[in-house]
Amino acid sequence: MSSGIEPTRGRSYTYPRLDMEALDKDLEMASRGTRIKAQPIAVGKLRSNTKPYYYKVFLWKDRADYEEAAKPEKPDVTTAMCVSDLYIRDDGSWEVHPKLGEIHFQSGDWDVNIVSHEVLHATLHRTRYVAPFTDAVMNDLAPSFDSEDEETIAYEHGAWVESCMRWLTNTDPRSIYPASTFGD
Repeated sequence: MSSGIEPTRGRSYTYPRLDMEALDKDLEMASRGTRIKAQPIAVGKLRSNTKPYYYKVFLWKDRADYEEAAKPEKPDVTTAMCVSDLYIRDDGSWEVHPKLGEIHFQSGDWDVNIVSHEVLHATLHRTRYVAPFTDAVMNDLAPSFDSEDEETIAYEHGAWVESCMRWLTNTDPRSIYPASTFGD
């Protein structure tokens, strides 16, 4: 059974055997346009049910690498971070770019609460710019409380949390959960 997060470019990135040139494009947002020395333990793709949209998910070996790559606003407080900038395609079409953002975790310093917190940021961001939209559900623009849009958003959020938990549990060498906790 798959974790739900796909390794990028059809291969797993495992620390320390990484090709920095191959990672440059993946790390463009995380590094804010500057070359970084940090190398992730793993990089995955968290796909939306609304194709072709996705988040990149990074697992960093320690706090120093996490801070160098993710550049959190509160480095002494955060242990994970969702970076959800609005990406507009470069072709001037004003369409949302398929890559919606990135989620960063540091090895051994995450749990269900942290994962669900960061994935909620990603879910909310996705539903601001890609249908089904949160505002229609939250402003009662949907036909009923149990609207199909609300269910779609809820199920996608749950699937993303489960996928991240399974991926982190099976990828992070310092996971606090046994690998069998969330399946293989």
